[in-house]
Amino acid sequence: IYIYSEKELNDLEVIIKDSLGNVIYYNVTTVSEYTTYPILIDNWNKGKYTIQLKKGSRYMQEIIRIE
Repeated sequence: IYIYSEKELNDLEVIIKDSLGNVIYYNVTTVSEYTTYPILIDNWNKGKYTIQLKKGSRYMQEIIRIE
């Protein structure tokens, strides 16, 4: 998984939960402008995961499936 931004994102919370709602990844990071922030998922189990990106009071949520 790669997070990309055209502007710098300071104090970005990255939260990934499994299908049971357990947090399996959490990090507060800075994503520099025009760069990618990688998250390695090659050793994760098959299933559905929820990814949340939070920046202050704004957030985005997506669901991914590993098959």
